[in-house]
Amino acid sequence: MGTGLAVDCANLGLFESPEAAVGAVIELTPSGRLGTVEDIADAVVFLASDASKFVNGVGLPVDGGMGM
Repeated sequence: MGTGLAVDCANLGLFESPEAAVGAVIELTPSGRLGTVEDIADAVVFLASDASKFVNGVGLPVDGGMGM
């Protein structure tokens, strides 16, 4: 029987910050842009929602495809 507890995490890529070397990073990222706080929030909301009820023990890449 399950406990109702899921353990997942969001693996973050590079996101907007004052220090980011924007041009070079964008060239390396298939999505063609830096991530935003909203991108992180969307992934975390998914992991916390019923839509992910059969997802457990995974790291969800939130990196615009950079880790491919």
